[in-house]
Amino acid sequence: MNINELLGIDQDSVSDRLADELVQADKRLLAELIKARVRADKTQAQIAAAMGISQSAVARIEGGERDLHLSTLRRYSHAIGALVQHIVTPEYAAQVRWRGREASVSNVTTYGDVTGRAGRMRNPQTTRVLAKHG
Repeated sequence: MNINELLGIDQDSVSDRLADELVQADKRLLAELIKARVRADKTQAQIAAAMGISQSAVARIEGGERDLHLSTLRRYSHAIGALVQHIVTPEYAAQVRWRGREASVSNVTTYGDVTGRAGRMRNPQTTRVLAKHG
């Protein structure tokens, strides 16, 4: 028995795959926010002062130890001089929108009736991935 079986996670389940993708997206968001803070040449103490919290609270945020409220995420991003945009799509949708520019994609995981690499999709007209170009 592996850890996924112990936790009741079915890697073949569309719902469980989506949940995993969302967790990974949260981790990427946090990593990007930390990079933005570093690029802005701001310390955790400076961010804490701007947010009205302790430096250790900022460290817990950056360490992923807290499940952030949207208001906390907004305050953190404002303190580092970044803008976080939220995108709402129907559950299991195979679309990502970002500033309306198309991007070429070599590997896309989608949900619903389309799953696989971009070049092998069974129903490619149902999937369109948009992203920011450099």
